[in-house]
Amino acid sequence: MNATTLTLTIASLVFSLLSVVFTGLTAWWTWRAWARRLRVRALFGLGGRGGVASSTKVPEPRELERLIDQGYQDPLIGVEVRNTGVSPITVEKWSIDGGTTVLITPIADQIGPNLPHTIPGGSSATWWTPFENVRSLHVASSDVLSKRVESVRAVVELGDGHVTRSPKMAVANVLP
Repeated sequence: MNATTLTLTIASLVFSLLSVVFTGLTAWWTWRAWARRLRVRALFGLGGRGGVASSTKVPEPRELERLIDQGYQDPLIGVEVRNTGVSPITVEKWSIDGGTTVLITPIADQIGPNLPHTIPGGSSATWWTPFENVRSLHVASSDVLSKRVESVRAVVELGDGHVTRSPKMAVANVLP
């Protein structure tokens, strides 16, 4: 093998490797741009003083008392939807699942953007409803289904029909 043939062979190998790397990067970018990527979190909040004090878990009774003393007196349950992808997603509806066969889907008493709502890539949206709805679900589940609501999940339905659930959030310490 002479020097010219060896040089052309090495150049072809380098070009082929660069082509494979570029093709892989293009496929990754296409997936990242068009894949549906979102995070859903259930939130507990206390409304008052012009805003909401919120957390991904229900505060202990002592913490609740302190927040109530500071003017946050209206218990709320909510959902945060974060679009971690590049493409926009459309939220059609959201519900609270108490682990029974019944979901709460707020309609009239929803606080947040009107539905359906489009969330651009890299953005989030939050919706709230009075916690009284969870209490009502708890009472109905106890009476009719003989089941206690110990924890809840936020359930989000997207415009394409995809349904995403949040991790469970314990609520037993604020229910009767």
